[in-house]
Amino acid sequence: MWLHRRSEEPPCISVKCYWTNARLSTIDSNLKFIEASQMIIHLTDAYASPRRHKQEILLVQPRELDSIDNFTHTVQDVEDWHYCSLYSSQVTNHCNFYVGITSSKVYRLQRNKWVKVKNLALGRGTVLYGEFVKETVKLKNRNAEEKCSFRYSLHVIDALQLADKSLTDLSFNERMKIIKIYCKAINKESYLTSVRVRPKVLEPMANLAFNSSLKKRKNNHQYFQPLPVMGAHSHEELYDIHSLLLLKTNSSQSFHSTYVLRVQMFLKAEGCPEDKKYFALDEIVSNLKERV
Repeated sequence: MWLHRRSEEPPCISVKCYWTNARLSTIDSNLKFIEASQMIIHLTDAYASPRRHKQEILLVQPRELDSIDNFTHTVQDVEDWHYCSLYSSQVTNHCNFYVGITSSKVYRLQRNKWVKVKNLALGRGTVLYGEFVKETVKLKNRNAEEKCSFRYSLHVIDALQLADKSLTDLSFNERMKIIKIYCKAINKESYLTSVRVRPKVLEPMANLAFNSSLKKRKNNHQYFQPLPVMGAHSHEELYDIHSLLLLKTNSSQSFHSTYVLRVQMFLKAEGCPEDKKYFALDEIVSNLKERV
């Protein structure tokens, strides 16, 4: 009931309320999942641009790099690229498109079907690309005793539409500014059972060589990404990472070109199968230092 009331209020990211006419709200709320082809029809009807919302575009997977030479050839100008850390591994992909039908009715594009997501609230009309992440939250009580717990979070990587505001033709930097404001407005941190919504930590590619925030555990050599603390009683928040997503983000790139041109590199850790290509982070860093 609270979420319903909130959905009727003007958003924090605009003086004019563009959440009031949800153009995707005609979809049946009793459906557990929707065929991707059906949702595409709703999307193209809603945003009047079939060329930009073809099903094939939404289902394009990142190109996987299998050698350091391919990395050098792909990322020719380091200044043109950003990177982010992914929870996704070779076994499981956690990056998907999410669509907000109403504040409390959200669908995720998963294996060519739009599946309803529980405990996640997004603005009506939202279409975004993000990763569903299991975060580790470290708490300290009054006796300074540490306790670990977990929160599920949607990390927003990029967005096609935030409510009725289209981001498709905005630059990468402009999209990131709006995404940060949107996530702050939409996240309900005090509801512990709800899925958090936060912007993915995206950094210039050159930072990976000289100012990386990535860490590595000594006991099992697992990489992890520290996060900005959101919980009132948290003193540290982080998540394990298994791959890097590289995004081409120079000024000539729209949402669609950045999305289609993205590439993924899987990081080496204990127990990795021998028949797959994994990269040591030091290997990537050394390559970048030679070129920056």
